[in-house]
Amino acid sequence: MQSVSPGAAVESAVPAMALVQPKAERLLGLDLMRGLAAIGVIWVHVGRSPEWAELNLSALGAPGTSYLNILAGFFTIVGLQKYLSKGSGGGRFLAHRVWRIGAPFVVWCLVYLAARGVNYLVFGKVTGFSLDWSMLFYGTIYHTWFLPYLLIATFLTFPIMMLGLRRPVLLGPLAATVMMIAGAIIMLPPIELPPDPADPLRIAGIVLVRIPGYLLGLGFGMMWAAGYRPRVSLQTAVVCLAVAGVAIWMTVATEVPRPLVNRVAGVCGLIAAFGPWRGAVARWLASMGALGFGVYLSHVLFVELSVTLIRRAGLEYSLATDLGSLVFVAVLSFGLSWAIRNVRSLRWLIP
Repeated sequence: MQSVSPGAAVESAVPAMALVQPKAERLLGLDLMRGLAAIGVIWVHVGRSPEWAELNLSALGAPGTSYLNILAGFFTIVGLQKYLSKGSGGGRFLAHRVWRIGAPFVVWCLVYLAARGVNYLVFGKVTGFSLDWSMLFYGTIYHTWFLPYLLIATFLTFPIMMLGLRRPVLLGPLAATVMMIAGAIIMLPPIELPPDPADPLRIAGIVLVRIPGYLLGLGFGMMWAAGYRPRVSLQTAVVCLAVAGVAIWMTVATEVPRPLVNRVAGVCGLIAAFGPWRGAVARWLASMGALGFGVYLSHVLFVELSVTLIRRAGLEYSLATDLGSLVFVAVLSFGLSWAIRNVRSLRWLIP
């Protein structure tokens, strides 16, 4: 049995915020942090050396997925608000959401099936996966579960979002409510997940463990939909990043539950994203961040390729091969995502 702790409550940093900030800067910060999160996701999966495992270095990148989860909750209600403002109904939003997430999920599952075939034919490497109904959730590779999870989270929270957007006076109380629900779930004792991947209770447990981050982002999104436009000073943004850095360090150096610190780091990243980020470096990172979800979906292709090439070359795993793999995977996954985003007929592959 696998023990997973949902973590602990996250304090709100709203008192450090004021009102109204130019739109371009807000979007720049959100994409900037998304770029860092994408690099974190790659970091989690590249380490293969004994030193990497001994030092628990994978934990350094773990907040990346937490941030993407929080950001997904934030943008779901923002997207729904835009749909309703154009006169479209909630049903049409859900239908679009199913297509926007479900179609890329199916295509990427097929891509990874094809990659497994190439890996076998060219390198003789056999990699298995579960061929049963649970593929609807897990897909054909270990990270595509995030897409069906987003659909489940959307449907579970849709009534709350519609209630708030139809009655804007309720958005504030509902934002507080969903954040308290997130905190309550986080405070639950460790959850024992059934070992069978096809067990519905295991899938439900995965959703329960992950959804607090989504709810925290949804709470921020509800405040946004209510007209609250956070303005975070550079000093506050830097402090938030410092807190996130300490939280990440704690996952490596202490026994503090990893889900807790990942969510702390993710929320701090979201708050810092609304800081007044400017300059060439920030703009460059933001341009990379716009490719973040594409990197999430494609990077495992190049992780597996890197592992295969290292083995074929007869190299022993070391910190040097891990760091080299990090650069190799980052360059190729960002490059592929950039290429997909620049081909109009393929853009839909990145939700």
